[in-house]
Amino acid sequence: MIRARLRGAGPERDACIVNLSTRGLAASAEGAPQRGEIVELVVGRSNLVGQVKWTSPRRFGIAFRDRISVVSLISGEGDLQLERATRSRVQIDARAANENGRGRGRVEFLLIAAAAALGTFYIADFATSALGSLQGVEQALGGSPVTSLAHVQ
Repeated sequence: MIRARLRGAGPERDACIVNLSTRGLAASAEGAPQRGEIVELVVGRSNLVGQVKWTSPRRFGIAFRDRISVVSLISGEGDLQLERATRSRVQIDARAANENGRGRGRVEFLLIAAAAALGTFYIADFATSALGSLQGVEQALGGSPVTSLAHVQ
């Protein structure tokens, strides 16, 4: 729980933040503000402004207009406001990631195809040299092909 001061809904009073996220918070205070009110919570040197979205006798929830850094609020250091991601920048980032994935796939395919081609040439060279050796043996034996080892005695 984080201690805070509640302003904007009646007299200034103590409040306690019981749940916190980048988009809002849940807090408790004596005499919760009404739904729809704009309130300010002061936490240390930080001011959080938002609209009350739900309320009960002692608890209420606030939605922030802009996203905040939870770590900065708790530590009291750094910039409280998080950078807004615009739709176009998000789309550009997604498109770039997609193109990088395609490029990597193409390079991977080319490497596999090159390895397969080299393997094929190696096997063909090995087979050719093996057949050449058999032809040399055939000629040394007098030109007749060897059909089985049982006939050679």
